[in-house]
Amino acid sequence: MFRADRGRKHLNDQERASIIAFTECGKTVAFISERLGISGSTVSLWQTRYRDTGEIIRQRGSGRPKKMTPADEDNIVQAISAKPITTAQEIAAHANLRLEFAFHFMNETEAYWENISIRSDECGRVFVYRRDGTRFDKNHVQVKDRSGRKSVAVFAWFSASGAGDFVRIHGKFNAEKYLEILGDILLPSVHLRFPEGMRVPFVQDKSPIHGANIIKDWFEQNPELDPLPWPAKGADLNPIENVWGDMVKDCEFFRPRNDDEVFERVNNIWEGYRRNAGYWRKLALSLINRLRLVVDNEGHWTKY
Repeated sequence: MFRADRGRKHLNDQERASIIAFTECGKTVAFISERLGISGSTVSLWQTRYRDTGEIIRQRGSGRPKKMTPADEDNIVQAISAKPITTAQEIAAHANLRLEFAFHFMNETEAYWENISIRSDECGRVFVYRRDGTRFDKNHVQVKDRSGRKSVAVFAWFSASGAGDFVRIHGKFNAEKYLEILGDILLPSVHLRFPEGMRVPFVQDKSPIHGANIIKDWFEQNPELDPLPWPAKGADLNPIENVWGDMVKDCEFFRPRNDDEVFERVNNIWEGYRRNAGYWRKLALSLINRLRLVVDNEGHWTKY
C-alpha cells in the first residue's frame, strides 16, 4: 500500500492527480484505493468531478486550501524541466510507480544485486560542448549530429563482477537489431559469467523496442535472464547512467573528426574502466541506496 489512510479532511495535489492518472490507465477504484490508501468513496468522488469538470482543483471552502510544500514544488519543477510537456498527473503517476518498484525490491540482499546484469542501448552518446549544470538538457542527449558533433550508438552491460560487452550498433536500432544483440552478444556473455541454471535479474528501461512482442517472446524462451519491471522515468535508478557521465568527463577535451574516432575513444575508456573491479561493484550495489532514496523521497527523483 502506498500510504495509510491518515484521516485528513482534504487530499493534496499529488493524491488527486494520482487518482486521475491511475484512472486514465484503466485501474479500478479498488486498486486505486488500496494503492493510495484513500477510501473508495473519495476516489469515486474525484473521478466524477474530473469527468464532469475536467479539473482536479478542490473547491474553495471554509478551510484554508492545502498547498504543496517546497519539496513538492521542487520535484515538479525537476520533472517538468526534463520534459516540459509533463502534466501533474504524469508526474504523480511516475512517482507512484517508482515508489512501488522501490518497495518491491528494496529488501533484496546484497547478493541479489551482485548477480544483476545492467545494460543500456544508448542510441548514440553525443559528446557536446555544454555549460556546467546542463548535462541532462534534452539537446545534450539527443542522437543527432549537429554543428560537427559526432555520435555513435552502442550497447553495453555490466554487473557487480565487472564490465561486460561494449558493442557498436550500426544502422537503425530497432526490435530486430535488439533481438540479434540479445541472442548473439548478451546471452553468451551471461552464460560465461554466471553459473549455469542461475536466473539473472536484468535491467532494461521502458523503451518501446524493449516492449516489442518479439523481445517479450525471446525472454520467455530464455528464462535465465529475468527482466525487472523497471519503472518509466527511472534513469536515476540505473547505474550505467553514471558510467556515461564519467565517459563524458573523460572526453571533455576530445575533438573527434568522425564517428569511428568517437567509438574508438569511448571503447578505450570502457576498457580502462574494466580494469577497476571496485568501480563496477560499487555501481551495482548502489542500487540498494538508490531504492531507499526513492522511498525517502516518496517516489520522486533522487540525487543520482
